[in-house]
Amino acid sequence: MESQGTSKSKRTNAKRGQEKQSRRLWTPKEEEALLACMLDAVTEKETWKAHNGFKSGFYVEVEKGLQKLLPGTTLKAQPNIESKVKFWKVTYGRIFDMIQLSGFAWNHATNSIEVDSKDV
Repeated sequence: MESQGTSKSKRTNAKRGQEKQSRRLWTPKEEEALLACMLDAVTEKETWKAHNGFKSGFYVEVEKGLQKLLPGTTLKAQPNIESKVKFWKVTYGRIFDMIQLSGFAWNHATNSIEVDSKDV
């Protein structure tokens, strides 16, 4: 009976000891390197493209490219690269939806969204 209580307390302590991993912030240099590695991987080998994204192993290949461009980097395919690409997709979708509405326009000179009036 005591052994059950002991093992339960050990599990509880193990859960308390685990801390959630902190969010990693990307530098502009890392983002540019990521884009360059993704472009290189897609142009070198057309088979990475899939109907609605990239085929399995693409992010691992990009990770290898990042290791070459940024020696000593801690960026990994999962979760870093995949989550960054997901973030970019969501952001692009929001911007695309916004500029489709009347009152919003994209300014290519400043790479920003312009609003036609304050009513919008």
